[in-house]
Amino acid sequence: LNHFPHLDETLIFSSPNNEINFDMYLFYTDNNQNLFCPEGVSFSDREPETIAMMKWIMAQPFVLSGNLHGGAVVASYPFDNSGSDASCCVGSPTPDDDLFKELALLYASKNPVMKSGDACEDDEHFDNGITNGAYWYELDGGMQDFNYVHSNCFEVTFELSCCKYPPAKDLATEWE
Repeated sequence: LNHFPHLDETLIFSSPNNEINFDMYLFYTDNNQNLFCPEGVSFSDREPETIAMMKWIMAQPFVLSGNLHGGAVVASYPFDNSGSDASCCVGSPTPDDDLFKELALLYASKNPVMKSGDACEDDEHFDNGITNGAYWYELDGGMQDFNYVHSNCFEVTFELSCCKYPPAKDLATEWE
């Protein structure tokens, strides 16, 4: 990735964690505040890579984005944080929930494995291959929530493979 003006060198992310094992996708967004809040973003107590991504996201006029993950096969949409004490199974819809569902379903419907909803774990099923992030599992400060709240960008997370970290030799097959 070499399009980050806030970074002094090119970065290639092979995992979401940096060299001290900090998850760079955690932006600590509070989705309970007023929506579309470009001001009031705190950069304190954050890793340099996360700060660079936050600044880059806020500086770009993105409308739609997707981030790619492994470890499941599902299209997940905001919010990831429900504000409840439950670790899963409590949905947290945004005011644009219908649009997020439509975007997630549009992608999942083109991926037969994802659309089946039964790709990885025996006890895990996603209707039509989509889920609200918080309903699946609670996550505070995820990137798709940050994009929605702080940059007005609609971001969906595409979990593309049951394998969280596929070997480089398998990437082309996983992509297809």
